[in-house]
Amino acid sequence: MNASLFLARLALIGTFASCNVLAVSAEATLSGTLLDPQGAAVPNAVIDLRWNDTSGEMCWTAPHCRKQRRPHKRFLHVRTDNAGRFSMELSPGNYDVFAHLDGFAPTCTEVSAEADKTTTIELRFPRYVVTSVQ
Repeated sequence: MNASLFLARLALIGTFASCNVLAVSAEATLSGTLLDPQGAAVPNAVIDLRWNDTSGEMCWTAPHCRKQRRPHKRFLHVRTDNAGRFSMELSPGNYDVFAHLDGFAPTCTEVSAEADKTTTIELRFPRYVVTSVQ
């Protein structure tokens, strides 16, 4: 094979390889801790994330609305570890975070995950209000 032809093909392959690297989107990391009403860690609880494309804002006219890029997965699911911690990689954007476990009232919050950054949150199950029905 001719040396100049070989170098030209090698340069072309390098160009395509660099384009593929640039096309990979940046990921965000969400980590947090789930606590009970007294402040103790809650192990093995379910943490669900739902992509929230409006970030709680209503927008009716297109020129004033900013569009978010739709993530690969719009719903994510993870469990807390023995220390009540959780962590996950996700696409940047706004998410509703839900925590639930039998015996506790569920809790939720909204979080904004930014590309190439770790967002840390603390979730706390609310206190139950005891009422009696007579």
